[in-house]
Amino acid sequence: MGRLLDSSSYQKELNALVDESIRELDSLFLKLGSQAGADKVGRLLAEVGSRLHSHLEYFELLGADNIFVSSRIRRFSESISGASHMMQYAKAVGKIMMNRVLANAASDSELSFRLLQTIYKSVASHSNSSACSSIKETLSPLKTSLLTQSLAKLFTLVDGVFAQDEKKASLIIEKINVAMKSEMQSVNWDSDLQREMEGNIQKTLKYIAVKVRDI
Repeated sequence: MGRLLDSSSYQKELNALVDESIRELDSLFLKLGSQAGADKVGRLLAEVGSRLHSHLEYFELLGADNIFVSSRIRRFSESISGASHMMQYAKAVGKIMMNRVLANAASDSELSFRLLQTIYKSVASHSNSSACSSIKETLSPLKTSLLTQSLAKLFTLVDGVFAQDEKKASLIIEKINVAMKSEMQSVNWDSDLQREMEGNIQKTLKYIAVKVRDI
C-alpha cells in the first residue's frame, strides 16, 4: 500500500503495465499479420479483441491521464503536445495495427471485415471516446473499402435483376430488399458504421429509380 501511495513508484508500476500491454498487442498483431487459415485467424482476433478491451478497461480504472509516457509508447507513437496519456496509448495501438496487419487486411476482404468488427466491438463500451475514436480512425481505409465493396455488390445485384427478361415488380423488390437488409445487418455491431451503410442504401434506391425510368 505504501508503494501505491508513493507517486514515483506508482508511476513506474503504471508504466510497466503500459509497456506490457503494448508488447503483448504488438506480438498478437504480428502473429495475425502472418497467419493463414480461418481458424487460426479467428482465434487470434478473439484474443486481440479480449486483450484490447481488458487493457482499456484497466487503464481507465487506474486513471490513464496519470500515466507518464513510457519508453515503449514512444517507440510507436509520436509525441502529442497536450494530449492525454490515454490518447498516446491509443496512437501506439494504431501504429502497431498499421505496421503489423493493415497491409494484409487491405488485400483480404474477409480479414478486413473481421478485424474491423473485432476492434470496433472492443472499444465500443469504453468511456474515453477520443482515444477509442483514434484507434478506430486507424482502420478508416478498411472501413472505406468495406463500404465501397458493399455498394458495388448492391449495384451489381440491381444490374442483374433488371437485366432479366422477366421483370416482375414483386420479384425485383424482394431480391433487392433482401440484399439491402443483409448489408445493414452485416454491420449491426457499430451504430456509426450502420449510419454510413444507410448512405449506401440511399444510393442504391436512387440507382433503382434510374433503372426504372429506363425500362
